[in-house]
Amino acid sequence: MRWFLRWAAQKGYYNGNLHNTFKPKLKGISVDSKEIIYLSREELKLLQDFEFQRMQEALERVRDVFLFQCFTGLRYSDVAKLKRSDVKKGVVHVVTKKTVDGLRIELNKHSQAISIEIVISLMIRYCPLSRMRR
Repeated sequence: MRWFLRWAAQKGYYNGNLHNTFKPKLKGISVDSKEIIYLSREELKLLQDFEFQRMQEALERVRDVFLFQCFTGLRYSDVAKLKRSDVKKGVVHVVTKKTVDGLRIELNKHSQAISIEIVISLMIRYCPLSRMRR
């Protein structure tokens, strides 16, 4: 709602100030409480070591992309637009889609263990052709 009001003000459709003071009240959720939800190291390790049944290679690859996101902190939208040229000498250089921030992410041993080729091949396979970048 706040985003919409800010957009309307920028376009001249609305000239109030509500977008600066609006605080939604959601049932059972405090807007001010910003509890961070994450997987513990143990949970990540369980997921990483999980053995899929035979013929489930696709699930293994999806898991690998998810773990790559966890280990790098990248959003799906940013992983989806990764190109081979974005990764050099164990460092990912990417401009985020949501905030347009330039990031330099050193790949740790966990994210390096997941082949960037797997991540990119999945993105090419599952993203629309118009967004495919090599």
